[in-house]
Amino acid sequence: MKQAKQDMLYNAHTSRSLRQLLLLLLLGPLLAWGRGIQYHPFQKLSPSSQTRTAVQGAQLSGAGFSAASAAANDAVITSGDDSGGDSDDGGPRQGWRHRLQDRDERPHRPHTLMHFGQARVAMVHGEVSLGEHMWSCHQVENVALQSSTCTAAGQQSPGGQQQQQQQQEEDQKCAFLELGGPGLCALDLAKRRPSTRVNLYPSSRRLAELSLAATGGLELNLQLEADLDQYDKGRPVVLQINMLRDDGGNSLSYAGMKEAARSLLSKGVVCAAVMTLQAVSSTRLQQQFIELVGTAVSSGFSAFWGGFDGQDITGDLSQVLRKQQFGHRSVNIFLLPGGADTKEAPSRPPPPTLHVLVPLRPQREENRHGLTMVLCRFLLDTAAASNLSSVHVVGLTANGTHLYHSISTIQKLMVLQYALEGPDPSSGMRPWADISPSDVVMVIDATDTMSQLTSEEFLQRYLDAGAPVFHVSAEVNIWPPPVRNYARLYEEAGVTSVPLPNKYLNSGCFIGRAMVLKKYVQDAVEFVTTSAMSDSSWLFRQQVNYVDDQGVMSFAYLMGNPYGISLDHESAFFYSLYCATEHLVLSCGAIMYNLTSTKVGILHGNGCEGKARLEDVRGGILGDYKADPEFRFLVDGVVTRHGDVCVDVRPMVVGRPAVQCPPGGSQPEHTYTTRSVAPEDCPARGRDGKPSEPRG
Repeated sequence: MKQAKQDMLYNAHTSRSLRQLLLLLLLGPLLAWGRGIQYHPFQKLSPSSQTRTAVQGAQLSGAGFSAASAAANDAVITSGDDSGGDSDDGGPRQGWRHRLQDRDERPHRPHTLMHFGQARVAMVHGEVSLGEHMWSCHQVENVALQSSTCTAAGQQSPGGQQQQQQQQEEDQKCAFLELGGPGLCALDLAKRRPSTRVNLYPSSRRLAELSLAATGGLELNLQLEADLDQYDKGRPVVLQINMLRDDGGNSLSYAGMKEAARSLLSKGVVCAAVMTLQAVSSTRLQQQFIELVGTAVSSGFSAFWGGFDGQDITGDLSQVLRKQQFGHRSVNIFLLPGGADTKEAPSRPPPPTLHVLVPLRPQREENRHGLTMVLCRFLLDTAAASNLSSVHVVGLTANGTHLYHSISTIQKLMVLQYALEGPDPSSGMRPWADISPSDVVMVIDATDTMSQLTSEEFLQRYLDAGAPVFHVSAEVNIWPPPVRNYARLYEEAGVTSVPLPNKYLNSGCFIGRAMVLKKYVQDAVEFVTTSAMSDSSWLFRQQVNYVDDQGVMSFAYLMGNPYGISLDHESAFFYSLYCATEHLVLSCGAIMYNLTSTKVGILHGNGCEGKARLEDVRGGILGDYKADPEFRFLVDGVVTRHGDVCVDVRPMVVGRPAVQCPPGGSQPEHTYTTRSVAPEDCPARGRDGKPSEPRG
């Protein structure tokens, strides 16, 4: 009897618990919706996360800005992920159920307050590429807002207070309008240029209000979703359009965005425009993007790919999507009025300058000569043959403890940071290079790379590829080993479906805009030297702490990719030799990639297996060619002759190790095959004319 009573009480208690759970599941979303927050039925909120959720659900208007700003100082808002709504291509969104599964193998997607310039922007982790937006915003401020009616704000006029007031009145004539996205550029410009009128139609008004509170609140000259009819002939506007995946909370649909943009373009009030299409987007969204660019072109605009200094694609818009690398890279189109009589149009900047940075800092003095000779034999000899005149070896003359670290891969990052940033002004040390934010920087390893292209050819390939902000070499292997535990993230990024063998990131070579590479190197050095992240870091908070430059870059790419990294699957710039030399063909003294019929720009002997093949590949490129001793390059900012550094250079003997190559790679008996080509069909060998001066 007693046992039966206990069973009855247990069943009643269980039934009551199930009813409570059912009510929680049914009523919880409704209560959360009423409070303006996202609901996660299995999320146990800590006191701090409860505070964050309350901040996110607050009505941020009037006096509420100050209270919300104080509470928004925390970096992460754990209010759930980006569930809800449908994707742009009509498929269901992956919500919290997907977040719970594989939680040990993929980063969560919380709402995060990210530092962007002088703004703090609430956004979904991995929603947009901060690196690409950094470059777009730089172009907006330093090119688009520099037209005759959009003068630079904040600069001191030499004529006193009257001229300063006149400049502010002039600056008020120009406005900036951002359609879609989290409002990165709008918030940063509103913070740094208080006299510029800024209007924002965000993807999520709720997150935009939080961003506004965290950045400055009512002090900012920014309006959310203001009337677009305010723009007329007397008020020119710089327009930015962000076509991202629909998160179910857009205050302006893509159809409405297209209609608004068409209206502004037809009014003739747009003096410059930037359009961004997110890398992962549906075919329908891609088509809408091309149609909108076509509308701008038909309205008299010229279209440039990757920057106002990029490739002119006005006459062939279809090449944008045709050349887009397997849909894994965002597309950025920059528009300027084509008419010469348009006084509002800013002038187009000149082509960027290419810097080829080669970090080499010997860890021990006795290794300096040997490393220099290896540098000479492979990179400098082939650079002299191909006339790669932009080579700048950085770190070679650094002595003592300056830029020293016991781990060579960390030391490489420290040397790059010094080259890109320059020394601390109080240190009294001289800078190595003068690199502007819009310059193109190519970074290559020092002792296992060879060049086949001129500086002009590299720069032209970069512009033809759409001027990617951060383009990284690829290889057949996943390295270092800890990254292999996260191989599924490569699959989710679409990398494994690439129909070419070089699929995975290799940090030995990369190219991009100086400002984006500088930001990455700053964050990476901070992370690997302190095992910590400041609030301004873009690295994911759960970044795996593996002390290796390729490991840090791999996790930065796989976990949200905030820097806008794209991979050089087609080997338009770089080719990794490790277990992949069967795809190389020797033709007319040049190594060709036979899967894409491309003359490889930089050959990289990554891994022991790749380094063992360097001598064979060098022989195919150079034959009996002797490098010109007058070939000039830079060493830590000092012009240097090849003949003054490269003396007593001998072949490097490396035993060929027994390596088990991954699927898709092999170890053929011969490094490459020789294609039969008549001698008269081959161009002249060697360098022509006098040696060119190196570029800083």
